[in-house]
Amino acid sequence: MIWQCTEILAVVVECMIVTRMLIQYFKFRSENCRILKWILLFSLLFATDVAGTFGAANETFLISSCLLIEIVFSAVFLKGNIFEKILISVINYVLVYFINLPVSFGNTFAVQPCAIHTSAYWRLIHSFPPIITTLIG
Repeated sequence: MIWQCTEILAVVVECMIVTRMLIQYFKFRSENCRILKWILLFSLLFATDVAGTFGAANETFLISSCLLIEIVFSAVFLKGNIFEKILISVINYVLVYFINLPVSFGNTFAVQPCAIHTSAYWRLIHSFPPIITTLIG
């Protein structure tokens, strides 16, 4: 029960971060119904994320559906070039994935302390921040 509550809280935070970054980066085409549009994107991402986390438990479904929602929402409601919208949506989920990676492997290490693969994952995790900061900066 505590893990499910924690997971739902993480999904809420993840959806808020993605929604805010997308809207702040591109801005709305029209300022009419701003809050409703924000709630629409957040709700769609939240429903898909919860379905992908608890229902299907399939990362491919989760990422592809969230990317599709972001791209369609951006094309309809936000300013900017479609290729830039696709790129920013992909960057959004790559960053979310790398944020979630230490948590996932931390849970693996807590459940299986002698997991051999854990050290390889931690080396992988520590090699990406310099790459990401170089790309962003």
